[in-house]
Amino acid sequence: ADREPRRATTTLEGALRSRSARGVWGEVELARVLEFSGMMPHVDFVEQRTVGAVIGRRASAASNRDAARGRPDVVIHLPGSGHLALDAKVPLDSYLTAASMGQTREGHESPEDTDGTDDSRRHKLLVAHARALRGHVDALAERHYDKHLNDSPELVVLFIPAEPILAAALDADPGLLEHSLGRGVALTTPSSLLALLRTCATAWARTAVNDDARELLALGRTLY
Repeated sequence: ADREPRRATTTLEGALRSRSARGVWGEVELARVLEFSGMMPHVDFVEQRTVGAVIGRRASAASNRDAARGRPDVVIHLPGSGHLALDAKVPLDSYLTAASMGQTREGHESPEDTDGTDDSRRHKLLVAHARALRGHVDALAERHYDKHLNDSPELVVLFIPAEPILAAALDADPGLLEHSLGRGVALTTPSSLLALLRTCATAWARTAVNDDARELLALGRTLY
């Protein structure tokens, strides 16, 4: 019975070796979080659209040319005609290799079957994982989505589809979170992204209530 979770984990890791499979997995996890948040597609957010398509004609031609190169996975609409870019592409090669080594070690029947070499290699892989994630954060920050999206906060959300992936990177690089926020990139996992999206949904609900109240007040004044 103890072998079943390890076998399932190994099967998942093997499937995720393919870049296309990782992309689908990330998209599925992101779609689940968006669904649970209560936000509606094409109303509260749009998927796989270039920044230029989102901002339309309201931006300058030069801005549109620059923005056309950026295609966030999701753009969240914010009250007040604002937008928030969300990216879900995360480098996983080193993490998956390290995770598979950990599962292999758990399958050994005695500690004598392994030595410090495997621990050292796994540590190096996790350091490489953190370095790759930091590099992706820097690349994402250079896209400057906030400068091209109207009334956008100086922030882009990077979605990491599983909590252990981020935890492993933070263990290897404790300064990663502070570095990311300093570059205007918020690292989120399913739980933290859900909290963020629920906050956005609540803001939309309050905005709708305020708009209805102003409309009723204007109507009352007209009738008076």
